[in-house]
Amino acid sequence: MRILLAHHGSSGSWDAVSVLNALPLPATAHVTVLTVASPGREARAAEIAARCAEHLRLPGTVETRTRTGYPEEEILDLAAATSTDLILVGATSRGALPQFLLGSVAERVVHHASCSVLVARPLKDEIRKVLLGFDGTDPACAAAKALQKFPLQPTTVFEVVTVYPPLPGDVRIREPVYVTAAVEETMLTERREQAVAALTDAGKHVTVAALEGDPALRLLELARDADLAVVGSHGAGLGARFVRFLLGSVAEKLIRHAPCSVLVARAGASPPA
Repeated sequence: MRILLAHHGSSGSWDAVSVLNALPLPATAHVTVLTVASPGREARAAEIAARCAEHLRLPGTVETRTRTGYPEEEILDLAAATSTDLILVGATSRGALPQFLLGSVAERVVHHASCSVLVARPLKDEIRKVLLGFDGTDPACAAAKALQKFPLQPTTVFEVVTVYPPLPGDVRIREPVYVTAAVEETMLTERREQAVAALTDAGKHVTVAALEGDPALRLLELARDADLAVVGSHGAGLGARFVRFLLGSVAEKLIRHAPCSVLVARAGASPPA
């Protein structure tokens, strides 16, 4: 398992260190600490990366790298070149290196990375509860599959949540629309049951909830009691009734506003093992 930790000296970067230290990584894990500097600040970047590496309590290999350029470009380039499985970035706005404006960098990394991305926020103790937003799409199924092998403590509780935006009051009058929604809901339920069964078979403790309302707002409410929120990204899925948990809508709102860390599990990416 290869992990890329983007560290720039801010409190958000140290949040990412805390989250990474909380993961029960295998001894074969390889962590690269990357600090990106503007020209003339390479020495400072090297100091930040080295200090970060000293605080990582991991069983695997840790190396440090510094690069010069635009942070998001360098992060994505190194992740692609090293076949990274997971990128970690902090969620705060400014770091010790002036050009590292997370909020914009983190979102660009999430949008363009070919692997999963974890946007870290302060962690009280350890990851005890994981919230999975599940809308029945292929990316949501991929996220659930990735969680089967994602390194978490055996006692972690997984809450699989589907939020149904309410149908307009007169939709039942338009029978074709109502029938389509009913078919989609049946498909979603079947996929959710399969995902829950797979997580349970993997030894996870899983609870299920089906709610109605605005998906982003309801998930943000539930995220207050979670340590990690998980969503899928990209791809097409079920039809018009469901406001998908995809980048550009619900996932973006979670990345920006969730009180806990957010894992965007990339569809088609190799799940961490």
